Amino acid sequence: MLFQNVNGSGCCTCTCCRGVDCTPKKQTPFNVESCDTDNKCNDDCCRRYTDVCFPLPGPGSIDSTCESYKICSA
Repeated sequence: MLFQNVNGSGCCTCTCCRGVDCTPKKQTPFNVESCDTDNKCNDDCCRRYTDVCFPLPGPGSIDSTCESYKICSA
């Protein structure tokens, strides 16, 4: 039996955009160490996609879903 060693324990998917009246776009999912208590990963998205995601309450939009103990498929 083969086991894959991974660092992440959650798969983060986020939809975000920067600026006023922007159109949110889905970003490529990525692995995170852990999910927020509400199954979100907004902070991780902002750190990973700094050019397109803007932390709230700034101008823009962000929403995320984090699935615990799931590895994002490549």
